[in-house]
Amino acid sequence: MMETLAQRLKFVMKEAGINQSELAVRVGIKQQAISRMLRGVTKNSRYFLPICNELSVSPKWLMEGIGDIYTRDINSDAVIHRIPLLTLKQVLNWPQNKAQLADEIIETWWEISSTNVGQDGYAIRVRGDSMEGQGHRCISEGCVLIVESTSEYESGDLVIAKLPTSSSACFKQIVDEADATYLMSFNQNYPLIKFENGEVLGVIRQAIYEYY
Repeated sequence: MMETLAQRLKFVMKEAGINQSELAVRVGIKQQAISRMLRGVTKNSRYFLPICNELSVSPKWLMEGIGDIYTRDINSDAVIHRIPLLTLKQVLNWPQNKAQLADEIIETWWEISSTNVGQDGYAIRVRGDSMEGQGHRCISEGCVLIVESTSEYESGDLVIAKLPTSSSACFKQIVDEADATYLMSFNQNYPLIKFENGEVLGVIRQAIYEYY
């Protein structure tokens, strides 16, 4: 039984008679990226749909093991979402001015194989080192965050938030304490921020590192 994406990808590559190098060339990425998926290191990628196209397999089956292998339901909203890569300034107008932003400003869109974000979800590329901590508490510059557009959160969530004194949003961990709510950085060189009269604009559902 094929329980993981890595196992299913290995199976369809064998069935198609294609190796890592050939698939990487067809998709336009480095062989290491395919290798990481086959080893289970990468469980999602911006190249997920191109890989499905090259192998003529169903994204829903490859990601979740559900349905027919070769039913190409690429437009299934239950699995695939097309979301914009926004800046922390653009987030302030999302999704209220969604139509205007989509038509005039957004240049990069991601097709994400995830059921964790809705149609108003978006992506953010991490800038700076404020969330670079130790061990698993480390989200480095360049990482792409997949964000659910919502104001509802739980203490400990990673969020995109707007402070009343700032002209752009920020990426932090939100923590409710007995006396107040705070925005925290994983990097201890950054100060704790008391979150007063601010707004949560989204909750991070996934972090994607790109390997080319």
